[in-house]
Amino acid sequence: MTGERLSYPDFRQELLFAFAVYVEGDFDRRVYPTDVAKLISRKFQPSWIKTGAASLCESEFLLLRSSASGDSNSVFDNDVTVFEHLRRIGQDNKPERELYSLTEKGYFEAAKFGRIQGRVLESEMDEFLAEGGPEGLLVDSPSDSSVIVKIDRASDDFLKLEESVDNALHKLSGNNALMSDPDGSRRQAELKAAKALLLADKMNVSLFKKIVIPALQWLAAKVGDEASGMAIQAAIALVITWIAANGG
Repeated sequence: MTGERLSYPDFRQELLFAFAVYVEGDFDRRVYPTDVAKLISRKFQPSWIKTGAASLCESEFLLLRSSASGDSNSVFDNDVTVFEHLRRIGQDNKPERELYSLTEKGYFEAAKFGRIQGRVLESEMDEFLAEGGPEGLLVDSPSDSSVIVKIDRASDDFLKLEESVDNALHKLSGNNALMSDPDGSRRQAELKAAKALLLADKMNVSLFKKIVIPALQWLAAKVGDEASGMAIQAAIALVITWIAANGG
């Protein structure tokens, strides 16, 4: 559908769906609608972004949280990610832009819209994360994102790599203590995204590295027993070796 023109009502729905994907369903994340709109592939009027976000807010699908202007110390709000801190700092000398967060009502509405369109909200969240998430939208240099390799599924190195990711995902998902950690669900999503990249015929090695290494390092630090920790460290070494051998 890329290139087709949206009507305003359809844009408003697409913006809400994109918003839910962008924040990965997190009700606390505060983001700029203009950043979220980058996920919409069909044509629309740029002036619709601000109006659409305000309209979604009036319908209680989004919540207006704060403005980019005001006290300069507000950019260090603990409720936003490092990525959002950088985005705010980059806007210091630009026109005011408002930050919004997703509401529970908005999440359910986005999921409902997705079902009508034959799209699964949670699956698109995983795909967005696999493509680098918000940071992936900012990749400007081809050297940062163009390390693409064809996957040889019959090779011993790849089979060991796939097994190491599967084992790490299984260990995390099956551990209630780890999953109850504030970062547990995000690390699980990262490992699922890494697994999704491994299932493709070709892989962006740079994105795989960006996703899988932090997740494995977190797991190695959090896992309880020494044997499991050593196994995860071995998996990290294997992954790094594979990435380096494939240009990452």
